[in-house]
Amino acid sequence: MDKLPFSRKIVLSVVVLIFLSTFPLAARAWDNGVALTPPMGWNSWNKFGCNVSEDMIKSMADAMVTSGMKDAGYQYVVIDDCWQVSRDENGFIVADPQRFPSGIKALADYVHAKGLKFGLYSDAGKLTCAKRPGSQGHEFQDAFRTRYSTRAGASIT
Repeated sequence: MDKLPFSRKIVLSVVVLIFLSTFPLAARAWDNGVALTPPMGWNSWNKFGCNVSEDMIKSMADAMVTSGMKDAGYQYVVIDDCWQVSRDENGFIVADPQRFPSGIKALADYVHAKGLKFGLYSDAGKLTCAKRPGSQGHEFQDAFRTRYSTRAGASIT
């Protein structure tokens, strides 16, 4: 190829690139049904910030089902910041009783009954971005309480 003029090298390179681009590149993946799409869902923060409530989250879960988003693969309803207000005398995180009067468990049950998955945001620091209680120093306690309060009948109050 060193003896070819520069313009012929360019033309030959372009022809080779076009030829190679006609071959589809096969993706290698496990055929086990896991992660056929990225995790898809809805998170309260970008639209609502701290303006979250039980009724608003329920209406978003309803909308995900009625609009066809659930059927399209959207699975998650996630409350971002501002659902929590303090910690109780035992150090457990407390949901805002004015905004979530039925408690987080009842809300999670509602979302699950729609065939969706439910998530709660926390922060690795002492405070969240909105200056609500974070999980620093309470990581195990918060994970345990959140997991079991939304599944086994206890309630994050």
